[in-house]
Amino acid sequence: TRNVAAEMAAAKIEDLRSYARLESELGFFAYEDIGSNTGGSLGNGTITVGNTLFTRSWTATNYYYTTALSAPTTTAPAGSPLPDFKSVTVTIGWQDSSGNAQLLNVSTHIAADDPGLAARIYN
Repeated sequence: TRNVAAEMAAAKIEDLRSYARLESELGFFAYEDIGSNTGGSLGNGTITVGNTLFTRSWTATNYYYTTALSAPTTTAPAGSPLPDFKSVTVTIGWQDSSGNAQLLNVSTHIAADDPGLAARIYN
C-alpha cells in the first residue's frame, strides 16, 4: 500500500511539472496556476485503489530570489513577478490493514522554466 501511495505522490509531482506555459492563459495549464490543491489534471481528494481509500492533497509555497546572491524568500519583490520556484509537498493518506492512519509526504521544488524555450533549444 505504501508503494501505491508513493506512485500516486510521484504522479502528482510529474503532473504539476507538466505545465505548458509560465503565465496563466485560458485553455493551458501554467506554472502560475500551481498552488495548494490547484494545478495539473490530477485533482485532490479521495481515490480508491483496490480496496484501499486514499486521499491526495498538496501544498505549494512560492519562493523568490530578490538579488543574485540572496537566499530565497516567500515575500514577492516589487512588481509581483512570477516566483523563481515553488516548494511543493504532496501528501497521500490511507488506513493500513489494522485501521491505523498512514501518511506519506513527498516534497520537491518546481522551477519557473519556460517550456517554450526548452522546445526551441532542442528543435
